[in-house]
Amino acid sequence: MPMLVEGARQTINTVVNTVQEITREISKPRKKKEEEKNHNVYVLRNHNTKKVEYVGRTQKLESAEYRHHNNPYRVHLDFDPVARNVSQYTARGLEQALIMECRTLNRNKDFPMNNQINGVSIRNRNYNLYWDYAITWRSENEFSCN
Repeated sequence: MPMLVEGARQTINTVVNTVQEITREISKPRKKKEEEKNHNVYVLRNHNTKKVEYVGRTQKLESAEYRHHNNPYRVHLDFDPVARNVSQYTARGLEQALIMECRTLNRNKDFPMNNQINGVSIRNRNYNLYWDYAITWRSENEFSCN
């Protein structure tokens, strides 16, 4: 019987310690999405004219550059990071704003180097929020589509 009691005590202690660890982890202050600065916006430019042909966003610039460099429709375009380490909201809004500003949206399959879809749908309930973040970034930074 004493071994059974000791086994139960150890099991209870293990459960209590696990619950305490989980509680500590859950209780840690978390950054809100709009505060996390781990997103990037980039453009792909025509090597000769410097005109923006594609706008994208990513958390990993190196992976995005590699992916585009291996895309036969975009391999001839130069990779140009525009906004580094910005919030998700800024990145989403800025991607859409630059797609519109640089006029890279081209659903014509004959031009697969261009953006085929919008970065943010006008129907997205956060569209205005993303737009506000993009406008703030644009007011503080220089950028040219050419």
